[in-house]
Amino acid sequence: MSMRAGGERRGERGFSLIEIMVTLIVVGIAMVGLMFVLQVSTANRFSTLNGIEARTKASAAMEMIAADLRGAGSGVDAGYATPQPAIAYVDSLELMLCGDFSGGAVAPVDTLAYSPSGTPRPHKLSGTYAPPIRYRTGAELIRWTLDINDDGIVGSGDIDASDGVDVRRTPNPNDYMLVRQMFADSLNDVAGDNGGIIGRVAPILAPGGDVPPLFMVTFVDGTTWNWSAGPVPKNKLANIASITVHVTAESGRADTKGRYGRTTLMTTVSLKRIG
Repeated sequence: MSMRAGGERRGERGFSLIEIMVTLIVVGIAMVGLMFVLQVSTANRFSTLNGIEARTKASAAMEMIAADLRGAGSGVDAGYATPQPAIAYVDSLELMLCGDFSGGAVAPVDTLAYSPSGTPRPHKLSGTYAPPIRYRTGAELIRWTLDINDDGIVGSGDIDASDGVDVRRTPNPNDYMLVRQMFADSLNDVAGDNGGIIGRVAPILAPGGDVPPLFMVTFVDGTTWNWSAGPVPKNKLANIASITVHVTAESGRADTKGRYGRTTLMTTVSLKRIG
């Protein structure tokens, strides 16, 4: 076998330093590209999952509020001199309606109507908004609100309340717990006890800034109520034709860029006419 000068065998020459460097550079570029693809894929996955989470929260709340609104005015004391209203109170982030929702899994007993002299009483169902009597039917009072501790303000106190436990567990600082309360005399089989049974529905965003009002009101004449004037006056509640609900929810965790998935769902429900 012939030998080259210096004893190197023919066909056994190794890679040169330049060849090794070029190979490493090519492999490095390929790895960087692969890491970028994986990073984008992971970010897209987080974004998609966050969007699904936000939509699930908003959808659950929307469906339940809409179902209650469709039942507003059912079984109420419409024959009384001052009829039991379908809507007892509404502002941009709180709604109280009357309807017969008792029986089955919705209420534990066939209840009496909410008693204005009983307890507990919703903070805003006072003064001119207080019912004149305990109506004669079994139409309960349903309250939708973010004001869990019922102090008239949506803020840190609602997060710290016992029923704010779910929003305290989420890293999203924008979450407030939307709750559904049922008030009805003898709800707990005790006369004068309005019950105030509370159900935690979903963490959502409070109205303000780029978050639309939770409730918007349209009257029979086609006009809408401006919340800058406060809640809808009691003498206008019977003229409400429909209520539009906007539910805005975000994901509990941010994506890799610190953004929360957000969804706003909207529906309009026409109300039953009483009388």
